[in-house]
Amino acid sequence: MFLKRRPRDWLVGLMQAGAFLTAVFSIATAFDQLHRVLELFSHFRLQYLSASTLLFVCLAALQRRRMAALMLAVTLINAAYVAPWFWPRAGAGDAASLTLLHANILVDNDDVSPLLASIEREQPDVIFVQELSRRHLPLLETLATTYPHSITEPRDHPFGLGAWSKHPFLAADVIATPPRENPSLRIVVDYDGDPVTIFSTHPVPPVGAGFYYERNTQLAYVADLVRATRGSTIVIGDLNITPWATHYREFEAVSGLVNAQRGHGIKPSWPLFLPIAMIPIDHALVSGDLVANEVRTLGSVGSDHLPLLVRISRR
Repeated sequence: MFLKRRPRDWLVGLMQAGAFLTAVFSIATAFDQLHRVLELFSHFRLQYLSASTLLFVCLAALQRRRMAALMLAVTLINAAYVAPWFWPRAGAGDAASLTLLHANILVDNDDVSPLLASIEREQPDVIFVQELSRRHLPLLETLATTYPHSITEPRDHPFGLGAWSKHPFLAADVIATPPRENPSLRIVVDYDGDPVTIFSTHPVPPVGAGFYYERNTQLAYVADLVRATRGSTIVIGDLNITPWATHYREFEAVSGLVNAQRGHGIKPSWPLFLPIAMIPIDHALVSGDLVANEVRTLGSVGSDHLPLLVRISRR
């Protein structure tokens, strides 16, 4: 009898250990502002929600009531972070839309044909490319036929940027963004007779205390720029942060922008090489007079990120 029970006992013990770890990470990361390591683990809310839900079902079926109750509570905690992103937002936009395509193409990626195919298929109004290198420029020169208006700031490191537009720029400049002075783009395009200011920015990944500080400094600087900008405003880019981090919420609060993904569900975009761990770090945020009619990730363009497509209209 003992030998026959051992596999079941081992499985139950493994699930209970998993439940304990899921509970610890789910609860501790609610206080991500206390330490950068807690923030790194706060990005996996979708994974915690999936794990706690599965463990609740399994433990309840095995009549492990206390652990099942714990997993139910943890599921509700994680759902409180995730579910609001799936609730439809009030306010429909008008018929005219502005379509933006953002793609972090990976600085070492020399095959831009998948990106060009996506552009041809989706026909966005404005294209933003991040991790743009000098090698990419001749490979993307065919864009000039359909997108004659452009501003590029390539780099040999992962923080080069470029923007291509079907419509003329009313203004366009490169901003040396503190603390590293990496470029951010600010362009103004005419949308249905009124200007829209769009910032494209790419902070460093928060790996290590120094990069954590630098990312937060760049986000705070851009948030201040947005707050000082009048009229319709958008920020788009690989922000190297998920919506569940305290510093992300501070960025929304200071800038006054709202993530376009709200009401459209969470769109994990990185890392493509490890699908089970994918998290949403590529974002488009819009001012209150704008609404996102569509938000979705596109197919792979040979990068570790998926591109993000956003169709925006006025309320």
